[in-house]
Amino acid sequence: MTSNTQDKFPVIVTNDEVDLVAIIQVLWHGKWLIMGITLFFAIASIVYALNLPNIYQSTALIAPAESSSQPKGGQLQGLASIAGLDLSAARIDKKDIAVATIRSHRFIKDFIDRKKIMVPLMTIIDWDQTTNTPIFDENIYDREANKWTLTDKPKPSDIAVYEKFKTILTVSEDMETGFIEISINFPVPELAQTWATWLVEDINQYTRNKDINQSNASIEYLQKQLDRTQIADIRTIFYSLIKQETQKILLAETREEYIFETIDPPVKPEIKTAPKRALIVIISTMLGGLFSLFAVLVRHVSKNASNSLAQRE
Repeated sequence: MTSNTQDKFPVIVTNDEVDLVAIIQVLWHGKWLIMGITLFFAIASIVYALNLPNIYQSTALIAPAESSSQPKGGQLQGLASIAGLDLSAARIDKKDIAVATIRSHRFIKDFIDRKKIMVPLMTIIDWDQTTNTPIFDENIYDREANKWTLTDKPKPSDIAVYEKFKTILTVSEDMETGFIEISINFPVPELAQTWATWLVEDINQYTRNKDINQSNASIEYLQKQLDRTQIADIRTIFYSLIKQETQKILLAETREEYIFETIDPPVKPEIKTAPKRALIVIISTMLGGLFSLFAVLVRHVSKNASNSLAQRE
C-alpha cells in the first residue's frame, strides 16, 4: 500500500535536495491538465487580441525654432534688476517650457475644448476600414440625440478627459539632436493625423500669445518707470529694455512657427502600430504554460501532504 502510494505520488524533495526525475514524472502524469490550461490561455488570448481595436500612430517631427533665450550682457541684467525687472527668468529654455506645456492639464483641456474633440476622443472605440467610418460607443453617447447617456454625471469630467488624452499622446525628445516627436495614437488614422497637426500649431500659437502678452506688460511697466525718472543712465536702460521687448513682439508676430519648426509633418498612417496580436498570444500562452506547470506541482505537493497526514493517522 505504501509503495503504490509513493509510486503514484513521488516525493519531489528528499533530504533538502530536488529530485528532477520525480518532477518530470509528476509533470508527465499531469500532462493533460497542463495541455488543457495552456490551450485555454492560448484560445482566450486569441479571442482577446482579435477584439482589440487597431491603433494608428501619426507623428510630427519638430525642432526648436530658436535656442534658449539668454539675457544679453551682465551690465544690462544688473541695471534691469535696479529697474525692478528679473531677466534671469529668461535663462529658462523656452523649448523645455513648451514641452512641459504640451503635457499640462490646462493646455490639453483648452485644446480639447477649442477643437471640440471631446466626443470623438471619449466615444470612438474602433474604425471600420471597409466603410472608412469610426465606430462609437453608443452606451455612453447618443449621437442622434447629441447627448451623453452617462447615468451618474451629465458628461465626462475634465480629469477623465485629460487622462484619456494622455493615453493617446506621446511626446519624446532626442537628447542628442534636440528633435522632438509628438505622436497621437488613435483608432482612426485621419483623426490621429489631424490632432497631431493641431497640437504643433496650437503650442506655437499658445507660446506666441503668451510671449506677446508678457512683452506688452513689460513695455507698459517700463514706460511708466521711464516717465518717473530723469536720470539719463537709467532712462537709457529703460529704452534698451523697451527696444528688446518690442523686438520680441515683432519676432513673435512675424514667425509662423514660433517655438517649434516642423521638420516632418504628421501623415495619415496606413499601417497599425498596435496591438501586437501575435506577441500577445505568444506571451499569454507561455504564461498559461508556466501557470499550468505550477498548478500541477502544487496539486502534487498538496496530495503528498494529505497522503502523509492520512498515513500518520
